[in-house]
Amino acid sequence: MELKEVASIAGKPGLFRILKPTYNGVVVETMDGQKKKIAVSASSKVSILKEISIYTTQQEGSVPLQEVLCRIFEKYAHTLPITPKADNANLMSFIGEIVPDYDQTKVYSSDIKKLLTWYGIISANAAELLIRVEEKAEEVEKIEEVEKTEEIKEVEKAEEIKEVEKIEEIKEVEKVEEVKAETKEPKAKAEPKAKEPKEVKAKAEPKAKEPKEVKAKAEPKVKEPKEVKAKAEPKAKAEPKPKAEPKEKKTTEKKTK
Repeated sequence: MELKEVASIAGKPGLFRILKPTYNGVVVETMDGQKKKIAVSASSKVSILKEISIYTTQQEGSVPLQEVLCRIFEKYAHTLPITPKADNANLMSFIGEIVPDYDQTKVYSSDIKKLLTWYGIISANAAELLIRVEEKAEEVEKIEEVEKTEEIKEVEKAEEIKEVEKIEEIKEVEKVEEVKAETKEPKAKAEPKAKEPKEVKAKAEPKAKEPKEVKAKAEPKVKEPKEVKAKAEPKAKAEPKPKAEPKEKKTTEKKTK
């Protein structure tokens, strides 16, 4: 919880923790043993403690309520030397111890009574709000360191236990092996057979390809000249018969006669 979640509501006693806003207001929870939830309308005057401060005469003009609460806790813790019912002189003396430079013209006894009432409620129900942020961070770091160291120690112990268990297991195994060795005669280990070199098969020489027999082309057959039949010599024409000489007229004969 943070101080910005704590509020004071006008007309209602005590302090309230703001839970969630509503359509027309806010839902709060009482900071007491009952933790009663109440719906507060938007018209109600709600004062968030984170936004409250006490007037001072310094240049800043005020000191945050968060700082004032932390100062009270550092000085008095959970036991205050005064109550809200104390007289005005004691109230002003108390605030003077906590905030020496408070503005006496703007801070009233009624404001101190509210401060004491709020401190009592916060101390009883949300004491973490009274510790400074820096201190909280340191405490958180210390807690984290302690947790880390414890985790580391646990891990180391677990590792040591595992190592011891492993050693014991190894010893048990060795004992078992020793017992077996005593009961059984150790067999002479056969000498490892020398591996005979594998015969390297000579690669068969590639067979020379025999030249294919070239078939001699058959010589073209010489065509035998066809027998030329000798043309029959033309028959010699028969010599013309000599013409018979004309018979001589028997002139002579006639003559003689």
